[in-house]
Amino acid sequence: MGRQLVHLPSRGVALDVDVHACRAEEGEHGLPSASGRAPPASTVLLVMHPWGWLSGSMDDLVVVNVCRSSMACGRFSHVVRYNMRGCGGGDPDEGGSPGWPSLLASTDAGDLEALAQWLLAEMPEREGGGPPASRRRLAVVAYSYGAVVAGRAVGALRADLEALVAVGLPLGLLCRFALGAGAAWSSLSGPPGYGLPRLLAVGDLDQFSDAGAVRRAVAQAQAAEAEAETGTAGGGGCCGNSGAPRSGATVPAPAPASPPGAGGQAATAGAAAGLEPGAAAASTGPAAASGGSGRGGRALELVVWPGVDHFWFGCRDEGALRAVGLLRAWEAEAEGRGREGGALQEEDVDEADEAGQGGRTRRRPLRPAAALAAYVVSWLIAKLPPR
Repeated sequence: MGRQLVHLPSRGVALDVDVHACRAEEGEHGLPSASGRAPPASTVLLVMHPWGWLSGSMDDLVVVNVCRSSMACGRFSHVVRYNMRGCGGGDPDEGGSPGWPSLLASTDAGDLEALAQWLLAEMPEREGGGPPASRRRLAVVAYSYGAVVAGRAVGALRADLEALVAVGLPLGLLCRFALGAGAAWSSLSGPPGYGLPRLLAVGDLDQFSDAGAVRRAVAQAQAAEAEAETGTAGGGGCCGNSGAPRSGATVPAPAPASPPGAGGQAATAGAAAGLEPGAAAASTGPAAASGGSGRGGRALELVVWPGVDHFWFGCRDEGALRAVGLLRAWEAEAEGRGREGGALQEEDVDEADEAGQGGRTRRRPLRPAAALAAYVVSWLIAKLPPR
């Protein structure tokens, strides 16, 4: 369906929105129907970008990589990214949403709520088509300031929301007040989010969040949610979770869902990972909760990426990422696309050829945004209700 300017009369704004309508044959991930094809997906994936005042837009590296991985997986009816008001250049004729970027996350959250209603109830199934026959459902992957906006909107979106991933949610003291991240975290981790599968992904070198503080905050939120669940349902589950949280929980590797083209048959989520949902990697790994609401384990999860900062450009400790299983989904995706060896570098560069001498080969540094995207999409596939 491509890029279009979507007018939201209730907000008095138009947003630059890029919509990809997925086909079932783009990837089925082991969910065939009786006819051999997966039943039509009804979940729209919305991917959100960082702060516009720091040049954040839907062309951000993390956003683009998540969109690429999710478009190939076949689990979503549409994959959508958009420029928040005033972002992407601020000129709709050149690509971008008109106006100036907002200084208030509450304003962008209101825009998100209005856009979500258009995506779920009004957006045509295909180019030139009519509105959907039935209301769709929504999943959100939000990065940096986008995670602040999504967190602020959790309560309003909750009835239609199936899962939410917050990448690099900035929880430092300054961001809590200046960006409104404190209110976003309260909504995301508190009663508005209870029972919703939620994943926080953060690098342990993140410049805007201390990984240790995030671990403690998540452990406290898990305890509060478990207590609310036990008190409300006698331990059974208004939220559909089980078990009390542990502050020292370890990282589970999400089951990488094999991409299309891997032997002509996509493996079911869970088999290729070597760790079943709820299983844990080495105890030396960064803290994370296992499982999710309605699919076993906790609804609020954390995964800390060693050697990675807020921007996901590079990694200082690729060995640690591999040791705790955070690269498995990316390697499975790379193998399915026919990349030799599933190596993480973009490509090998012959240093001698560059110098005109011939001889040595240098390995380009790891770019973790692609690995993050594959991890996030595999996590979503594991958490979304079966079709």
